[in-house]
Amino acid sequence: MMKKRPDDEALLLAAHFEALRPRERIRLLTVVPAYEELRALDHGDLEMIVQRPLHNVRWDPATMERTIERDLRWLSFGSRRLLWVDDAEYPELLREIYDPPATLFVRGAVDVLERLTVGVVGTRRPDPDGIGAAREAGERLARGGFVVASGLAYGIDAAAHRGTVAAHGAAVAVLGSGIDAVYPRGNRDLAAAILETGGTVVSEYAPGTEAQKFHFPARNRIVVGLSVAMLIVEAPESSGALISADFALSENRDLFVHRAGSSWAGTARLASEGAPVVAHGADLIERIGAPRIERSPVASPSASTVTGAPPNRTNRAKQPRQYRGGSEQEKLALFAPMYAELDDRAMRYRLAMQQEEESR
Repeated sequence: MMKKRPDDEALLLAAHFEALRPRERIRLLTVVPAYEELRALDHGDLEMIVQRPLHNVRWDPATMERTIERDLRWLSFGSRRLLWVDDAEYPELLREIYDPPATLFVRGAVDVLERLTVGVVGTRRPDPDGIGAAREAGERLARGGFVVASGLAYGIDAAAHRGTVAAHGAAVAVLGSGIDAVYPRGNRDLAAAILETGGTVVSEYAPGTEAQKFHFPARNRIVVGLSVAMLIVEAPESSGALISADFALSENRDLFVHRAGSSWAGTARLASEGAPVVAHGADLIERIGAPRIERSPVASPSASTVTGAPPNRTNRAKQPRQYRGGSEQEKLALFAPMYAELDDRAMRYRLAMQQEEESR
């Protein structure tokens, strides 16, 4: 996909400049992967590379040097990683979405991100039935060999995470804040429990980034991107969970709703439009297809691993709604011009820099 991995300092510098969209950040770091070159850009250079004006913001790398040094120190402790979109450990399914994060900050077991994952989301204000349904789904999916992804929000997200932790399964909590600060603060103990049971906390936001309202829809696309299927438990008509449902359909993910949400306007609408309704976690696993378990002939029975390959989805008896995603060939045809353009722009940019250097 890409040719040269950007420097960690360059990844951090671009991550802190929030005016860029994810695809623009990938473009910038592809064209200018070296930190010193990136730092030397002026505002006009940046606009030329991302191909749009950047008003009401100031590209001022010099002011971020201490922040980057602090980030590097933070990343040096424990199981903390900074993944670039083309790194081998970057989740393959997430890389395939329309606007994958250029960088992914990871705390915990990075290998969890390549395992078969189901997203469970819903309202922050569920009723007792919804809490019980989300917890049961998280626990049953974990016992069935799935990783469970959600957004660590209050309500359905937290209940699903707690069910996964109770089953000693692996959860992925996706933050809408910087990776160093769990938001909401009341779920810090839950985040710690996720890490203790072999799960992962991830964010596309650099350390020190405060949670913002617009971060949460962006976070939802990551939950969807990591998952082969999404379960919406309870959702009112105006709900972030419905944004997740739209992402799921646009990214060719299976979409399900839980029977516990049948009286909620948002989930009821999804069901009326064709999303299959499931009654419990086992029902969901049956619809998706259980992960394949591989056991080493020399390992003990407890040393089993769940493969990250999605189940066979062809000729299934019950399909959710018609998806709008294309084939792999169509995706390659779609993105090939973008990468060809990046290579071309990179060459022109470097020639311009060389000519400027020679003219001095």
